[in-house]
Amino acid sequence: MSEENVNTEEEAATATVAEPIADAVGLAESAPSTDAPVEPVAKKVWYVVHTQSGFENKVQANLEKRIKMLGVGTSVHRILIPTEEVAEMREGKRKISRRKFFPGYVLVEMKENDKDAWHVIRNTPGVTNFVGADGKPQSLPEDEVRYILKQMGMLGEVGKPKVKPKVDIEVGESIR
Repeated sequence: MSEENVNTEEEAATATVAEPIADAVGLAESAPSTDAPVEPVAKKVWYVVHTQSGFENKVQANLEKRIKMLGVGTSVHRILIPTEEVAEMREGKRKISRRKFFPGYVLVEMKENDKDAWHVIRNTPGVTNFVGADGKPQSLPEDEVRYILKQMGMLGEVGKPKVKPKVDIEVGESIR
């Protein structure tokens, strides 16, 4: 046998023995790779998008299509229209409906400072602009997001959400 074949056979034997040991100890998959730089995970934050009033549902549908089509689905997580359930009396019957409590606005949860996603959202038909100062989108504070989600019935009680009565009275109108 030549010397090259002996070295190759020894390396192969060493490799096959070393792999099960590394697996048993737990080093095979947990060892960090020094080849690729580790990027920090981008924080998800909520932004408010101003839309043409009455077109919130159409803007939400357009955003979902464009995000999927243009490939920024990993950056944008959720799109919500802030609504709440209200109870009203129609024809003597109690009817529950959904009411927008921030008409003309849509909430978008996305990665912080993602310029590509901002561009896709800003150029969606029906979107006026992001809410913020100096043309830069301003993220919502966490406590405001929790308050809005709670008002929508998405946090807190899992069961039946509270229903607010819808009151259609004006100043000077007589009440029974």
